[in-house]
Amino acid sequence: MQPTINKYLVEKHFSLNAHRYDEVTPIQCDMAKRLIHMIRNHSLNYPVKSILELGCGTGRLTRLLLQQFPDCKIVAIDISREMIKQASISLPTEANVELIAGDAEALAHDKTIRSRKYDLVVSNATTQWFTNPLATVKQYHATLSENGAMAFSTFGPDTFIELRQAFRRAEQNLGISRMNHILSFVTPDDWRTLIDGFPNRRFLVKENHHIEAFTTVRKFLYTIKKAGATNPFPQVSSFMSPTLYRRMVHEYEKYQSSLGHGKINATFHIVYGLSYPGF
Repeated sequence: MQPTINKYLVEKHFSLNAHRYDEVTPIQCDMAKRLIHMIRNHSLNYPVKSILELGCGTGRLTRLLLQQFPDCKIVAIDISREMIKQASISLPTEANVELIAGDAEALAHDKTIRSRKYDLVVSNATTQWFTNPLATVKQYHATLSENGAMAFSTFGPDTFIELRQAFRRAEQNLGISRMNHILSFVTPDDWRTLIDGFPNRRFLVKENHHIEAFTTVRKFLYTIKKAGATNPFPQVSSFMSPTLYRRMVHEYEKYQSSLGHGKINATFHIVYGLSYPGF
């Protein structure tokens, strides 16, 4: 079982790195573009006037949505106040965007948010930070207008599989108990089951594996840290001894060196989901 995600730490880590987030997250940028492409090609054959965005970050996807739906009103939520500040700077002054600093998972129960109906609920690289992603997405799905659609991108269970395996080998070699040092991700099949359960809807779930190469394990971990994706489990971090960390790095690099290309790989398992009218 995954330890409880500390939302305070999530907000803190993303706020610390908000000013450089776009610079160090090219994969999330590509995910946003692919998400827009999926929305455009598979749904929404009617005017989109209202959009709810979960986890807007610096406004990267928000700007793409404004280009695609220039006449819409967007409500955009992010847990990081610094991210909200960056988004407010990046968005056109004339844009009809309401920015809300808050935990999108908690706001799924907010009466003001739930009382509105949206033609599109959308989220890019955010649901993995929810304690209960499936239940939260289901709650937001209920806010869709009659012809509304929900689209999201997130990470799947093979994400950072090399790092996960390196921790397992290190723990085994050191004779210590296994712990979850990395987020647990919802499987594509679980997303399919959830979306398929919505009545009178069509659904689409796609996935792909992107492998990024880094010069060293430390360079990989540094890049992830600068993206704000630092371990949100304080109860795990407190047990991360220097010995375990060094052993993990050794195991990671030893395995990757056997591949013979002089670098280490990191897998990003990307999942896209879409629920749209089926009548």
